[in-house]
Amino acid sequence: MIKKFLLIILLSLPFSVNARPLDSDISQDEILIDARFSGDNLFLFGARNLAGDVVVIVRGPKQNYIVRKKEKFAGVWLNRKQMKFYDIYGFYDIYSTIPLSEIRDELLLKNLNIGLDNLPMEYRGEAYIEEIEDFKEAILDVKYADELYHTEAGEVEFMGDTLFKTHLTFPKKIPHGMYNAEIYLIDDNKLVGLQTFPVEVRRTGFEAFIYDIAHNNSPLYGLICVLAALFAGWFASMIFWKV
Repeated sequence: MIKKFLLIILLSLPFSVNARPLDSDISQDEILIDARFSGDNLFLFGARNLAGDVVVIVRGPKQNYIVRKKEKFAGVWLNRKQMKFYDIYGFYDIYSTIPLSEIRDELLLKNLNIGLDNLPMEYRGEAYIEEIEDFKEAILDVKYADELYHTEAGEVEFMGDTLFKTHLTFPKKIPHGMYNAEIYLIDDNKLVGLQTFPVEVRRTGFEAFIYDIAHNNSPLYGLICVLAALFAGWFASMIFWKV
C-alpha cells in the first residue's frame, strides 16, 4: 500500500528529459507546539535518478551556550571556569541508507557537517585542550538526554532501485525556529545530488501568547506573574478560611 502511494506521488513530480539527481518531498513543512505536544514525525520520500546512497540531515536553529565547570575551592564548590559556544545546532539528526563509516571521504563529511564529529563548535574562553573537550561533551550530554542529538543514524529504506523513504522524528523538547531537512545523494564518495526542505517549528495557542509576552514585553509578563501569584495566594487563603 505504501509503495503504491509513493509511486502515485512520485509520478506526479515534475520530471524533465534531463532528470534531477533527486526528486523528493516531505509530508509537512511545519510543526506546531502547544501544551499537549509530545513530539512529531514527518514522512520524507523520494526517488534517485542516479546511482548513489542517500543521507538525510535534519538541522535545527542555531543557539549559543555558556558552559560552566565547578571546582572545589576552600571546601566549597564554585563555578571557576566557563566557555562560550556559538552557533550550535539546537537539533541535529541523521538518516542514511548505509553506515556513515562507509563514506571514506573525510573532507566531504567535514564540509557538509555530516556526523557529530564534524559539527562546528566555535568557542571562547581559557582552558586546557582536554578541558575544552569536557566542555563540548557537556553540551552533547544535554542534547542526548533531551533526544535532540543521536549517536546512531536512522535508516533510509530503499524500495527497489529508485524509491526511498524514512520517518523524521522530532522529540518533545525541540526548540522552535526554522529547520532544514537536507537530502544528499553520494556516489563513490562524491556528492552528486542535493535537495533541501525548510520546516518551521513554532508555538501555537496560549503557550505561544505567553512566550511572546515573556520575550517581547518583559514588564507586562512580570505584571502578569505578580497578579497570578496574588490571585493564587488569595484563592488559597479563601479555601483555608472556609475550612
